[in-house]
Amino acid sequence: MVSGRFRVKHFVLGAACVLIVAIVATSIAAAVALREREIETWRRQLADLSLVLAEQASQTMSSSQLALDSVAERIEAMGIRSDAELRSKTLTKAMHQVLRDKISGLPQVDVATIVAANGDIINFTRSFPTAITFRLAETTLDLACS
Repeated sequence: MVSGRFRVKHFVLGAACVLIVAIVATSIAAAVALREREIETWRRQLADLSLVLAEQASQTMSSSQLALDSVAERIEAMGIRSDAELRSKTLTKAMHQVLRDKISGLPQVDVATIVAANGDIINFTRSFPTAITFRLAETTLDLACS
């Protein structure tokens, strides 16, 4: 009878150990599966966010391009044939105001400038009359995103 109790005790202990191992293994498998699912969810969300940000950047640049095109069309409509004519027709307070109006709703555009073929700044949005006397053609510009 002692050996029967001993056997039952070992059997119960063995079964408990197997059950514990099964629970731990199931827990680990569930944790790994949940981790993989969560990583895939984040991957999809990141891809969606990247797409939204790319579209936002595209629309932002499109609005800037439309403003630039509008200014260029206005200057082309003036029928300018020479550098002197460009300077006389665009170096006005009215053109300065047109430039300011075109970029007023565009926070991504800091300044709009009309530049002659030789690099002289004719008119720009920061001040009128133009206080800058250097030529862009002779200047190295370092462009940086801020």
